[in-house]
Formats: sequence, structure tokens, C-alpha cells
Amino acid sequence: MTHGHFTLPPWAFLIGCWVLCPFLAQAQGWQRFHGGSGNDRAFAVRLLADGGIVAAGSTPDSIAGTSDWYFLRADNIGNLLVERSWGDTISEESALSLLPAANGSWLVCGSQYRSNTSFLGYEVQGAVSGIDSSDTPQPVLTYELFTSFNSGVAWANDYLLVGAKYYPFGIDSYAPRFFYQKIDATGSVIWMNDVALGQYGQAEDALILPDGNAVIAGSFVDNSNYNDLVLVKTGAAGGTRILSRPGSQEVSDLISTNGGQLLLVGTEGLNPNEEILLVALTTNLDSLWTRIIPIPGNQQSHAALALPTGNIAIVGEHIPDGSNSRDGFLALTDSLGNLLWFKTYGGFKGDIFWDLQAAPDGNGFIIAGQTASFSPGGDLQAWLLRTDSLGIVWNNRVVGRVTRDVVENCVEDASEPALPGWLVTASGAPGTLYTLTDSSGAYSMNVDTGAWFVSVLSPAAYWSPCEDSVQVDILQLGDTIALDFSVQAVYDCPLLDVDLSTPYMRRCYENTYYVRYFNYGTAAAPNALISIELDPFLTVTGSNLPYTQSGDTLFFSVGQVEAL
Repeated sequence: MTHGHFTLPPWAFLIGCWVLCPFLAQAQGWQRFHGGSGNDRAFAVRLLADGGIVAAGSTPDSIAGTSDWYFLRADNIGNLLVERSWGDTISEESALSLLPAANGSWLVCGSQYRSNTSFLGYEVQGAVSGIDSSDTPQPVLTYELFTSFNSGVAWANDYLLVGAKYYPFGIDSYAPRFFYQKIDATGSVIWMNDVALGQYGQAEDALILPDGNAVIAGSFVDNSNYNDLVLVKTGAAGGTRILSRPGSQEVSDLISTNGGQLLLVGTEGLNPNEEILLVALTTNLDSLWTRIIPIPGNQQSHAALALPTGNIAIVGEHIPDGSNSRDGFLALTDSLGNLLWFKTYGGFKGDIFWDLQAAPDGNGFIIAGQTASFSPGGDLQAWLLRTDSLGIVWNNRVVGRVTRDVVENCVEDASEPALPGWLVTASGAPGTLYTLTDSSGAYSMNVDTGAWFVSVLSPAAYWSPCEDSVQVDILQLGDTIALDFSVQAVYDCPLLDVDLSTPYMRRCYENTYYVRYFNYGTAAAPNALISIELDPFLTVTGSNLPYTQSGDTLFFSVGQVEAL
């Protein structure tokens, strides 16, 4: 049984006890899924003068089974026009950044990873390639061994590429340093530099200032505070600024606001408690303000955009509390970093937003990412999506309630209890959409026009919906169709399940395990006891619930566990 489809009941320890519903927040726009078999990703997106779209990322090598560079061009509603892949047969290659070049061509930058027989077991090289104006891939240029590029930016007639340079560390490892490199339009190196900060460091993004200087943002490991933020100004001015804060911070994007300020967008904290981080600075790298946006679950920011209104749009990935799956998110803040709204997108198989651009008409966003929720085989697809300015993809709705049919007449009676946290799906031409019922058993899904088949999915075979699937036809924009579901109990019996997980597993460190327990049955389970058998090499340091221990087995008495 897949956990995370149902609201986490108040029966858990070591973590919070509720789930932020990972439904697809939608409205009148579109979604498109591109690529072939295997895993395809769109890491960067840009818009063309005619309203078309280009994106770059990675795609499987059909011969070698590794990943290759990937480029697509689509029309203004995301329909595929051109698709290209290229690369060698021995490296894992991906395009992480897409930069405009001369005469309608594009520069893509990223890295090549490949296995070898050295003590480290792999090699990595920063690399660039290109797409000319006829959508033809250009030769791949690789640079110094043990470098990698995370991003790049055009710098006058040249390019600034930022990432990491790896140096020997210990007896059998390499550690990355904050690294940046300038190349000309032919790909030739003009200069390169790295900054030794802490144990590990990495540059993530760069921005060219109006005065011609460049600011490079990243992070490094400060042993006392995990990751700290770092900014380097290069050019005539020069200088380095370290932003030391308690906890751990990482940078994903560096943008310029309408007021001429710099804005670092990234992540505060460690998994599973990461939050969106915003830090505003002057062009002299002086801090102005910091915002941490608390949202239930785990958030990692990947890209941001300053809007003409002064608001900031941010995309990334969100993991709801109590779930191992992830959704793409789109958030909007005001000019001071105060959250205006936060929406999630996708299904239950792992979805991420990597990049965004403002829609050409100024009303909404074009977003690129990856999704596994809409492919028949569960492979990742390159994901293009358009929303309006409120983050809505479609504005048609299917609404209703899910209730327990105690009377067993397949009709909702006033006294019958609601079923919160149940999964409702709608399958149509764009794919399968998902949502969860709220505390009153109600659900709402935004869908495109056309035919949809709506179902409620039971958590176990002890339950049986009166109707397996109901077809609804959305004939015009703005339609709302009401559809209720009654569910009957097939057996009057509890059905208990336990889920044990940890975000990290490190030797010789304290690791936190999260225990979640569920009753997917139709009746309460009295006097429930959870037993957990530990590996002999693990030593318990504590728990937020009392327990007894016999050998390597822990016992937790959790009392009566109610049914869903």
C-alpha cells in the first residue's frame, strides 16, 4: 500500500501529525509533457520573440542508457515543434542553463559525469554546447577535469559560468570549492577562479550589475552552522561577502528587483524542515532584510522572478508532511518577501518545478520542470506549464463530498459521517489528477474542458465505493459539476499499518527516524502496540513517546487507534 495518499491521523511520533494536501492547483492555461521513454527533465526555460518556448535539460541516451543533452522548442501553448538530444555514450550529461547567443542561437551549460577506475570512481567536467538558429546541436566543449557548472549568465560579449571545482580531500575523496569561469563567445577560457571557504563550497548563480561587475552567489559548509551564504563580486570592484546565520542556508537563484536591489532566493534549514529563504541586499552586498517563509512540509526553492509589480514569483519542490512524494510549487510574495499565496502542482509520483519565465502577455507564468505523475509507465517527463497571474491552470471544477454510507442505500444521508483525507482522482486527456478530501469530506478539483472520469480510491479492500467511476463532461469554460461519493464498509475490522523512515542515514552520527501508524480499516483498533526491531549496530538515544525495550526490539503502546 502506498503511504501519503491519505491524511496522516493524529497517530505519529517524532514528527507533526497532519498532511498538507498535495493537490493540483489549476486554472485556465495548459500543461504539456514531452520526451520519450525513460526520464526526461526540463531544467531551464526561455521565451522567444514570437511567443514560442525553448527549454533545455536531460534525456536518456537510447543506446548507452546514460543521459544526454536535451533541447526542445514549442509553440506558444507548449505544443512540441522541435526536439533534439546529443552527447557521448559514456557520460551522464545535462543542460542546466540556457543562455541567448548570437543570431538566434543558444548556449547551454552543464556538466559531464562518467565512471572510471580511479579511487574516486568517477570524473566530472564542466561543459558547454550550443543550438544554432536552425535548432542544430553544436559540438560539446569540456573544461578542466573535476569542475562542474550549475548556471551561467551572459556578460557583455562573453559568458560567466559558475559551479564547483573539486580538490583532493582526505585519502579517498574530493571536496568542491566555490568556482567561476569566464569564456568568450567561442567557448575559450578567458580566466577562472575558485574561492576556498570552509570544507565544501559551491557557486549556484550569477548576476551582472548595471556597472558591469558580476555578483556570484552560493554557499559553503561552515562546520558550526552547516551551510552559510556567500557572495563574490568580481570585475573592477571585487570583494567577497559571507552571510553567516544560525542553521543552514543554500542559494538557488540571484535576481535583481525593480528597486535596484539584489535578492537571494534559496532554502533555509535541513530536510525534512526546509523553508523558502529570501535575502535582500544592496549592490554593495550589504544586507537589507531576510525572510523565512514557514509552510507545513518541506520546501526547496529552485528559481525566482521579479515582476513589474514588485512581487516575487518562486518555483521549486514541496514535500507535504507525512509524505515521501513531492509536488512542484509556485509561490508569490510581495516586494518585502511576505507570502501572498502558495500553490502546489502534480500528482503522487514525484514532480518538480525547475525554472520559470513571465508569460508574454504579462498575465501569468511559463514553468519548466519534470513530472512522473502523468506518464503511463511512471517515467519522468519534461514538463511545461502555463498558469495565470494567480497560479491557476484551469478554471473549471468538479466538487463534491465523500461520506461513509452507514445506511447502505448509496445516498448521502444527513447523519452519515464524512471521510476526510480520502483520495479522489480525475482521468482525462491531460492525464490523471489527484486531490484529498478535507476535514468535512469535501473535495474540489480544477480540470480542463472535455471528458473526465472521476473516482474515489479506497485505502484498503475493507471499503467499497458505491460507484467505481463517474464520467463528467466539461463543455464550456467556467463549468462547475457537483459529484458526491458514498462508500460502504465491506468488513467491520481494523487494518493497521506502520511506516518507518529517515531522511538521512549517516554512520557515527545521530539519525532521526520518523514512525507513522495508520488504521486503514473500518473499525477502531483498541490497545494497539507498535514493535520496531532495530539493526544491532543502532543505538537508541531517545524518543518523544515512552517505550520499553527487549533486546533490539522497541515497544510503543499507543492505545486505541481510530479508523480513517
